Amino acid sequence: MKPSNPRRDATDALPRLTRLFKILTVLNSRLPGERIGRQKLADACESSVITVQRDIELLTSGSMAPVDYDPSERTYKIAERGWKFPVASWTAEDALALSLARGRFPSTAPHAGSILRAFDKIAGQLSPALQELVDQCAAVLQTRDETRDYSGAPIAILVNSAIRRETVEIDYESQSSGRGQRLIDPYKVEETSSGMWYAHSWCHRNKSIRSFALDRIHEITFTGKVFERREDAWNAFASELGVHSGLRGEATTVDLLFDVEVASYARRTKWGDGLSVVDQPDGTVRVTGIASGTAGILPEILRWRRLCEVVGGPELRQIVIDEIEAMAQRYKQ
Repeated sequence: MKPSNPRRDATDALPRLTRLFKILTVLNSRLPGERIGRQKLADACESSVITVQRDIELLTSGSMAPVDYDPSERTYKIAERGWKFPVASWTAEDALALSLARGRFPSTAPHAGSILRAFDKIAGQLSPALQELVDQCAAVLQTRDETRDYSGAPIAILVNSAIRRETVEIDYESQSSGRGQRLIDPYKVEETSSGMWYAHSWCHRNKSIRSFALDRIHEITFTGKVFERREDAWNAFASELGVHSGLRGEATTVDLLFDVEVASYARRTKWGDGLSVVDQPDGTVRVTGIASGTAGILPEILRWRRLCEVVGGPELRQIVIDEIEAMAQRYKQ
């Protein structure tokens, strides 16, 4: 899933942010009397001298970072302005938080390899005692079981395209229409409450905002074309966003009862406009209202099996009954 023009990394947000931190790290590790010029910084960042020069100009603009240039030696250094880099005053609580984040982060998440390496680099700055605490905590934490693999998803390209507002072409495998090329304008990349990742984008073919599953994108290519966000279409779409990429379609009455065991899930889920969450005296939770479709909510109901019941809304209840009966019939055969 490589972009068609890798040199865009010189200005794209995520790669540039990485280089800025790398430049500061190299300059901070400078030995007394050591000369660090633009070429050495460029080599460390695996980029061109021109790119590094632009990054340094960004760092020094508005006193963003204490980088001074010595014209006589043609070298850079960290200025003494009361800065400490990296900012590190770690406690046992910090180490516990890090180990919790590290232990719960799935290897199947988008950009997982880079993120996990970043965790390890942060942990490497800790004292031996705190590193041992991190290892002990991580050993007893269980990573969530992901059924879909997003480790190869082009999340960085989609984020940069959304920031730059640039149309991209994707080789996408749709469940309904099969595999093919799509031109999309990425608006937002989101992980839903069920742990699934989508790129909410304007689809040029369908002339509407659609949600594209990140693990179904086989390849992505820059087009060089800048788009303007269709704010009205996005606001209408965003207002309906809920479980499993939204509840869109025909208006449907919803009345769900979640047992005590899964009540916390119902409370923290973003159900979308038209639905409300009400705590019951016995500890259960009721989700009621009018949804603009059932395609998104059906998987959530089936996910919790007997712990979630459709107590109202005859159309939705019948849809669930039909689905369960069809499943039972298939297993009988």
